[in-house]
Amino acid sequence: MLLESVGYGAGSWNLVIPNLLRVFIGQADKATFDTDIVSVLETNIDDQNPEHYEHLMERMFDAGALDVTLTPTQMKKNRPGVVLSVISKPQDKEAMRSLILTETSSMGVREKDLQRSLLNRDRIEVDTPFGKTFVKVAHLPGGGHKYAPEFEDCRRLARVANVPLREVYVAAETAARYVHEHSHGHQHKH
Repeated sequence: MLLESVGYGAGSWNLVIPNLLRVFIGQADKATFDTDIVSVLETNIDDQNPEHYEHLMERMFDAGALDVTLTPTQMKKNRPGVVLSVISKPQDKEAMRSLILTETSSMGVREKDLQRSLLNRDRIEVDTPFGKTFVKVAHLPGGGHKYAPEFEDCRRLARVANVPLREVYVAAETAARYVHEHSHGHQHKH
């Protein structure tokens, strides 16, 4: 929390331990983390047609996957393969397991539930020379911020304006930093 004041007091009872009280008063810090539980499912694959991975990933995202990754690896007998890893909400774990077992050559799935820490964040709309876009603002410990323009918005604006995506991205990040620090920043400094 952001500390505003501290108070001390001594009680009148004579106890075997010091009879003292200390009270901290402050505002909840927006930079505290949210936590939740996610399920992680993994399998190793060395005999799958690579063309099928795009279909599998689409089906998993449609079924609620939070993230799907394919990591190249070397497997037994020095075969090239991939580690398929899926992060989902616990309630979607059965759907992810079913997709892995029916849409891949895998015979088994490793599963674990993990605690995930997330930065608190807001979503603001900003004006850029190329048009309006949304930007995620994450609140960092210590009062700083991270700005993440929405990729699809920036890509659309870059296409329409016929400029490099990076130019739109930088313009959106700059606009968000200015807007956030001038209209909201004072809230996080008290």
